[in-house]
Amino acid sequence: MAKVRANRRASRLLRLAEPASLFGLYKQAEIWTPNAATFVETVTGRAVDPAWEVEYEHAEQTVNERITEFSHRFPTFYAVEDESRRALYFLTRAIRPERLLEIGVADGVSTCYLLAALEANGSGTLVSIDVDPGAGGLVVSDARWQLRIIDGTRSRDELRAISRSLEPLDLVFHDARHDYEGQYGDFLAFEPSLGPEATVLCDDAESSHAFTDFAGRQHAPYSILFDHRKALGGFQRGE
Repeated sequence: MAKVRANRRASRLLRLAEPASLFGLYKQAEIWTPNAATFVETVTGRAVDPAWEVEYEHAEQTVNERITEFSHRFPTFYAVEDESRRALYFLTRAIRPERLLEIGVADGVSTCYLLAALEANGSGTLVSIDVDPGAGGLVVSDARWQLRIIDGTRSRDELRAISRSLEPLDLVFHDARHDYEGQYGDFLAFEPSLGPEATVLCDDAESSHAFTDFAGRQHAPYSILFDHRKALGGFQRGE
């Protein structure tokens, strides 16, 4: 019996340490797709309006113009990839969230697309969290946006407090620490503040089992957008 318990503990520790395999994500996902519109329609149950593609192209041109004149503080591979940017825009247009929380900002590429979608919606606010005071340099000042720099030594407590001040959260986008402890701990911190039909998105979902475990905790089927090098995971809570 002691050996069985030891083996179970070892298996658990190994699961916490190892990344989630792409094949494992594929087997369990409701859908696995390289297409942003398909991903968004599966997560939200709502069709993507063709007009949003035109809007997105305008937003993309604006962001790219800023990027050409911008001196990056963070490695460029930190930013969300092309189809994931489109998914963030489409999904924000589809569910029209009033309260958004972004965890992990870096230079602010994803922030720009979230704010562009909120502007198109005509309502909603975004609070973005990072531990680096230099985060968000790409973002132009926007009345809908707050950047909160938190203390990395007590980030979990601050995340919990910020989430509570925003509840009920309609949309959370996580793109911060990518180890199991970092991801799952953040998920648990904002979980009590999620609205009954909140949508949760996680970039680098393949980096640990945290996203799939959290989706299971919510009893929510999840979808995967595979974009070049990495996976964007998403699910929507049910009533």
